[in-house]
Amino acid sequence: MKHSVCLAFVAFLAATAVAAPVFAADPDEYCNWYARTAVRQAHMAREVRSCRHLVWERPARWQTSFGEHYRWCRSEFGSGGNDREYHARRDDLMACGAL
Repeated sequence: MKHSVCLAFVAFLAATAVAAPVFAADPDEYCNWYARTAVRQAHMAREVRSCRHLVWERPARWQTSFGEHYRWCRSEFGSGGNDREYHARRDDLMACGAL
C-alpha cells in the first residue's frame, strides 16, 4: 500500500511539473489555459474546508473570475509572474490537503 501511495504521489508531481503547456509562446492560448486552471484551483480552495483560509488571505489569487485571471495573465505574460502564481496556488493547495 505504501508503495502505491508513493507511486501515485510521484505521478502527480510529474504531471504538475509539465502542467504548463508547450504553447507558452502564444499569449492568447497560454492565458486561456492559465485562466481556466486558476479558476479550477480557486474552486478547489473553496471546496476543501482546510483550504478556505487561502481565499480570505489572498482574494485576488483565489478569485473565480476567468476574465480577471486572463487579463492579469496577459499583462504579466513573459515576465514569469504567471508561472509563479500558478505554482503558488498549486503549492498552497498541496499544503492544505486539496491535492
